[in-house]
Amino acid sequence: MTTLASSLLILLLAVSPTQAQERTTLDMTTWSIIAMDPSTGDVGISMASCVPGSFGDGVGALVPGVGVAAVQAFWDLTNRDRVFEAIQEGLSAHQVVDRVTAPEADPMTAQRQYAVITLRDGRVEIAGFTGERAPDWSGIASDTDMVVSAQGNTLVSEAVVGDALDAFRTDDTRGRNSLADRLMRALEAGSAAGGDVRCNGDGITSTAATAMILVACGGDQPYATENIGMTDQGTDAAPWLAISHNTPLEGPNPIIEVRRRFEEWRARLPLDGCHAAVALPSAGLGSSSARSGSSVRRTPTIHRASRALLNGRSRRMVHRDNRPMLM
Repeated sequence: MTTLASSLLILLLAVSPTQAQERTTLDMTTWSIIAMDPSTGDVGISMASCVPGSFGDGVGALVPGVGVAAVQAFWDLTNRDRVFEAIQEGLSAHQVVDRVTAPEADPMTAQRQYAVITLRDGRVEIAGFTGERAPDWSGIASDTDMVVSAQGNTLVSEAVVGDALDAFRTDDTRGRNSLADRLMRALEAGSAAGGDVRCNGDGITSTAATAMILVACGGDQPYATENIGMTDQGTDAAPWLAISHNTPLEGPNPIIEVRRRFEEWRARLPLDGCHAAVALPSAGLGSSSARSGSSVRRTPTIHRASRALLNGRSRRMVHRDNRPMLM
């Protein structure tokens, strides 16, 4: 057995779902998609990772009508809750990221990754941050016109976030274009592009070991899990949509099960539901930027092969950090 497979097996044996609920720190290297519908206030996140034996719901911070965030890489409840609280305070996306990445605020900033969407006074703002020690491939791709951000680290390639973003942006010909539908398609597109690099080595080809999707309606209460590694699905504490699943490393791709349960959930959904469909905004609503270390990019920037991701009609920012894997 290779060193990589051995280390992942040790992690799988050492952490049961119950034990994971008691943890305060998790190396949740992952890809995720966060999005918001400004017309309704609905917010959501979908994510997947090759971290076995744990649910990934804690990555998300959902504040309906205000904003949504993904907190990942080497993260803990403290820095997740700082983001959650900052969004509820009404800070802009850039202000949230600036607060939690300030050197005096967090000595672990170099290992963190953040993506934040906020809505203030009718204006959408998207900000992202990838620490210089986030494992390669790591980066963020966002689109303010569609109010969505895709981000990840420890990925097979930048196509994971690029394809996820494109899938979210693409209308379904059957009319299945709610926020939840788009998040589900984006998650699957990231998986189809290869997902987490650790689930594509040593004969493991499932792309992930845990996956989830969460959506909160515009009038709902703010939501974030109480602990790391847990899920509230099936309980009164869960948001409007909460599906989470994990598998052993050698098991089937958890995204397949999330899709199956998503279809069951969708079939039971009342016609009015949370909202029948998402009326995504027109161009020019807001701004987007991503940060790597102390570098801030306030305008759309395309790095290396990312130029192929543009379609010429919407604002797109793609940010990449190309460093040796540290894990």
